[in-house]
Amino acid sequence: MDAELSPASAHRAMKDMNNRLSAVKTEEFISGLKDVINKYYNNLLDRISRECPSISDGEQTILALLCGRLSPRIISFILNIKPQTVYNAKSAIKRKLKNSSLTRPEKC
Repeated sequence: MDAELSPASAHRAMKDMNNRLSAVKTEEFISGLKDVINKYYNNLLDRISRECPSISDGEQTILALLCGRLSPRIISFILNIKPQTVYNAKSAIKRKLKNSSLTRPEKC
């Protein structure tokens, strides 16, 4: 027997999820993640921003989340952008890093 939520229950569940998500401070989470990545990957993000200035702040944020092993779909959810935007940014980051003076950065 499949248990289905009533419309009222589904509405309450969605409202609860939205309340929980709004309590998460996305910018603080991403800043903390960037600090952890810099610590464990020999200042990777600092090196990238210094040696490859064409990578935008938004691309750095996406890179940090990718290094945090989050999927593009989860990243798009966190940043409230389309998944295709994340895939496009990922491609742009790869292209920019290949054209930069960085010597083969560590894999995330």
